[in-house]
Amino acid sequence: MSSRAKSLQQDPDLSTDIKKRMELQQLYYLSFDDGNADYQGYQILTTLQTESQQTAWLREHAPGFEIMNKIYQIQRWRNNEYHRLVFPLAVKLNISYLYPIDDLSSWGEAEKYYDRLQVPDSTDVSKTKNRQMVKDLLGKIQSLPKDSSKWIFINSPTMIRELLRIESYTIDEYTKSLDIRMVQYYWILRNKTMAQHIDAVARKHPDTNIVVFFGASHVGPVQEELNKLVKNYNVLTLVDVMK
Repeated sequence: MSSRAKSLQQDPDLSTDIKKRMELQQLYYLSFDDGNADYQGYQILTTLQTESQQTAWLREHAPGFEIMNKIYQIQRWRNNEYHRLVFPLAVKLNISYLYPIDDLSSWGEAEKYYDRLQVPDSTDVSKTKNRQMVKDLLGKIQSLPKDSSKWIFINSPTMIRELLRIESYTIDEYTKSLDIRMVQYYWILRNKTMAQHIDAVARKHPDTNIVVFFGASHVGPVQEELNKLVKNYNVLTLVDVMK
């Protein structure tokens, strides 16, 4: 991160000075920090009124405004989880910078084996069992009352344990399917890397609460991997926070 970006990040006027926030967004964008560029863009565009004087000024004087606006509109149209969930929560929690923790370097290989699990194969008991567990989970989610919070349900202790099996983080000794075992290998590898990244951020900010955003399927595995790294982490899930 450049010294100018650090300076702007700590500037007390950043929340009210749209020009400074636009400059910070551009610095992130030009340094390929796409997540934080999008986060700043979200804050800018949700603050601006349509075609206000500030919008007109940015259109004329900020070269990257139109690109930022286009990315924002596309992600909103796609109902992107970052723009619909992560960014609003980050703003509410007054989080100034997002540290990327996910690792998709092995995603292609993992997806290959995951896709093979979806192909019906009546001769492989392990695959049939895996697909049935996924089907049962979706059935539970769909059967929830309309006023229920799916996020709370999926983050409940019971579902966290169930997802460890459904996502093949834990498998029994009788599972012979190579596809399931390879999915497990890559899933553990990915969550191990995520836990290492979280640990690195936590070490940079000792005695500070660290808020982590990721899909519910990662909660159990990341907790398991964090416990292997450091025993004294107090990990709270969405359910714990909402109590």
